[in-house]
Amino acid sequence: MKTIYILGFTALMLLSSCSSTSPKDASKNFLESLAVGNIDKVKEYSTYSFGNTIALASLMKPLKENPDFKFVFVSDSISNNKAWVRFIDDSSKNKKIITVELTKIDENWKVKRILNKY
Repeated sequence: MKTIYILGFTALMLLSSCSSTSPKDASKNFLESLAVGNIDKVKEYSTYSFGNTIALASLMKPLKENPDFKFVFVSDSISNNKAWVRFIDDSSKNKKIITVELTKIDENWKVKRILNKY
């Protein structure tokens, strides 16, 4: 009986570690981390090259933090291993729409770049 519990727990842990976030969740986590200057979390939710680019840029010039940042989801589009998420930064005065491009790497969505649209 104890073996069944151990096997069940192990299976649950394996399944939860393989789960993938949605493009919307990955975008939201990335942008909220960026807004408060948490570079380690930014790198976790971005591609290797984009995360390192942001980290390097933050060393040269401190990131402008925005603790009042509010992610308001507008829409998303998914095509195979690519996705685009549109949102509004509700804390900004002009309420601009921003598009985030993501790519799926090892079953996880990662931010590849940010495209600004006004």
